[in-house]
Amino acid sequence: MTRRSDQLNDRQGDLLERIADGDDLSSPEQTHLRVSAQALQSRGLVTISKRKGFFAARITDAGKYYLRHGYHPENDRPSSWYPPAIPRMRSD
Repeated sequence: MTRRSDQLNDRQGDLLERIADGDDLSSPEQTHLRVSAQALQSRGLVTISKRKGFFAARITDAGKYYLRHGYHPENDRPSSWYPPAIPRMRSD
């Protein structure tokens, strides 16, 4: 079972970066990414809006924190069994 604060795999991290860069996954060609986006939402890293057939994903403050620090903000620091975290994105 995946915990909310577990580290993301590379595919999830790449998707989080795409959403942070403004890709809201709203195009019909991106429907295959929406399940992964819902997993990111369950961790509090993105929000998803579904209205009248439109889908839109947005990064949360927790998602921005994850990209800057390499781990979920619910962790004071990465667990000792995690390898050292490498931030995925430069600080703003």
